[in-house]
Amino acid sequence: MKEGPLAREQVRGCKFTFHHFVPHEDPAHRGLSQLGPASRRACMGVMCLAQPVLLEPTLGIEVRVPQDLIGDVAGVISGKRGKVLNMEQKGIVSIVTGEIPASETFDLSEVMRGQTAGKAMWNTHFKAWTPIPNSILPTIIAEIRKRKGLAPEPPTAEEFIDKE
Repeated sequence: MKEGPLAREQVRGCKFTFHHFVPHEDPAHRGLSQLGPASRRACMGVMCLAQPVLLEPTLGIEVRVPQDLIGDVAGVISGKRGKVLNMEQKGIVSIVTGEIPASETFDLSEVMRGQTAGKAMWNTHFKAWTPIPNSILPTIIAEIRKRKGLAPEPPTAEEFIDKE
């Protein structure tokens, strides 16, 4: 599957196994143009029933900052839906490590400089794909669907069931 039902975004880590399939009696109706759409609708319906999630890239972050600014750095990371994982002292510099959603880092430079008066140095790296929290998931889905010109509400499984 190229895209899922929630926001028409790329699908990762899905496998579909068809256990019962009855092809049409006439070989003319067994081509890809007949089987493809039926298979796609079945897969989309199953994904709707499986409670799908959207994943977002999460970055690992390491911030080097003077000891007296650790609280400010932790506040910036937490304020951006991130988590502080560790704080350690190395001489006169403290190192704060954590993780932060990539979507929250677009203004990180401005915010971090503002909170630390430019005394923090940090680097980020890709860490993992993590599920978007349920508290903001409907808003994110609606924004993506609107940007793509789709109805704001994702489809339900019933919309993919063929009526006979």
